[in-house]
Amino acid sequence: MPILPVAEAAWTGISLSIDEIENDWAFADNIRLADTTRLNLHFEEKTRNGIHVGANIGQLTTRIRNKSGPADTEKFDASHIGIYLGYPVSLGEHFVIHNQMGYQFHSGSSSAPTTDEQISWREASYLFGISYRFSDLRIMPFLVASDISGDLERADETDTFENDEAISTGLSFDIFVDSTSFVRLKFSSGTGQSFSLRFAREF
Repeated sequence: MPILPVAEAAWTGISLSIDEIENDWAFADNIRLADTTRLNLHFEEKTRNGIHVGANIGQLTTRIRNKSGPADTEKFDASHIGIYLGYPVSLGEHFVIHNQMGYQFHSGSSSAPTTDEQISWREASYLFGISYRFSDLRIMPFLVASDISGDLERADETDTFENDEAISTGLSFDIFVDSTSFVRLKFSSGTGQSFSLRFAREF
């Protein structure tokens, strides 16, 4: 389940991101490709014991099409809400272990005004990564495990689906502009290909 933030600006516990997401969803009769464009607003706080607590809300558009057979495309407009917990653990001066668990719920309807179709899905994920910083560069290989399950409701039937694969891996590069600001480039593969660019400030 690759999530691809195209651009993200972060400040004092708040960030705004545009995500491009590609998933293979397994329905009962076939595998369908879901392409999602999402506008995301994140809120994050760091507790005294080092746990990062976050929430996000946003709007999205999802296009679902068959990977084989007729190339029919269904388009849905939806909203989502999510929560996550992160706990970075420092190993000396240069290494940090990153752990993050998240849960998101998405719900929406068909973009076609004459079609009465509803869609909803739930996504649980876990990220594990190890970063190494030297000078103004930080590198982090990471692994993401995700579980997606959902329902596509039509007038006369309901189709259920889940993600076809659960694991993706990637690599991120943080280039520090000063002691707290950095630009991040992130690449991932597994359930799909991804690239992201992020502008961030740490506090």
